[in-house]
Amino acid sequence: MKKLARLTALLLTGALLLVLTACGAAPLAKEQQAKQQILTAINQYRTSNGAKAVDEIPELSKAEQFWVDAFRKEGDYKVLLIKTDLVYDDYDKMIPAEWEDGPCFGWYNISQDGQEYNLLETTDPSDTAALMQLFAEESDFNDVRYTAVGIGVATINGKICWACTLYEPNT
Repeated sequence: MKKLARLTALLLTGALLLVLTACGAAPLAKEQQAKQQILTAINQYRTSNGAKAVDEIPELSKAEQFWVDAFRKEGDYKVLLIKTDLVYDDYDKMIPAEWEDGPCFGWYNISQDGQEYNLLETTDPSDTAALMQLFAEESDFNDVRYTAVGIGVATINGKICWACTLYEPNT
């Protein structure tokens, strides 16, 4: 009887593995989807305006993710500049020496009620038209010197917030 139970368990396990394999990989998490949408929009915009597509570089995205995670930790996409100054210093140290930063999107400084804030971008990454408009507002976004991008994404209070920076090789 034990042998029959083991055989049945093995057959069921094998069948389950077969079904899982046939279903393919698990869908991307919402933040991963947002990151991919942003990268796709960046490259679509650049190539439609005569510039080459950029590559996402993991080390650069790690720095961007560090930046947006500081906002996630605060629980808001808008954080007092004083709090983020120290985070920015650490973020800046994370950028590999072989890269020089260029245009950044997704974080801005604003003044409100006599306070200075850093603000993450909240444009919906699936809204390609809005992303294209955002990119169009940056005059050197299509500069051919930029060959790489770092992208960080965080969900804060149920909303996708993000930041990205274009980079050129530091020669």
